Amino acid sequence: MGQMEWAVWANEQTLASSYILIIGASVGLCGIFDKWGIAVFGLITGIGVLFIEFPRGLNKKGQTKKRRLQECIVLYVSATGPLARNYYVRFCVYMCLAMPCCFMLPTFLGGMCLFMGAFIYLMAAVNGESWKPGVEKKPETQLSQERTEKSPRLTHRFVDANDCQVSLSITEMRETVV
Repeated sequence: MGQMEWAVWANEQTLASSYILIIGASVGLCGIFDKWGIAVFGLITGIGVLFIEFPRGLNKKGQTKKRRLQECIVLYVSATGPLARNYYVRFCVYMCLAMPCCFMLPTFLGGMCLFMGAFIYLMAAVNGESWKPGVEKKPETQLSQERTEKSPRLTHRFVDANDCQVSLSITEMRETVV
């Protein structure tokens, strides 16, 4: 039986806590609560944590299942430096961000989930895990070959006024439009 990778679990936990924090902060802003400043802080914290936690890192085997649009965000997250790579830093930052969220009822659950995610990141850091971007860079030869390949000929069927099916390829459709 292999060792558990704590970082994968921590990523999912803090991502879920960011969703809960955003929803709770929205309720705190829309509802009748005295401490609406904490709700604003919780909303900003939830969006920030969502942005940092959205791209998945590589696991120990060097593979991961990517999320949709991960390639766009991973460049910005990896530019944050130690916040992205070092799980000790994430633990400290998430602990500090979660504390104020526990002082208001709508953001309490999101704050507690963020506390749990921070402690899971501490376990990942103690086990020596670190974040590596999950986007592979393609060699230049593959990129040039992909550009020169011809796209497949797709056909679309249309029904004209005489109820006859007309089959056009995409290149023929472009020629008729232009």
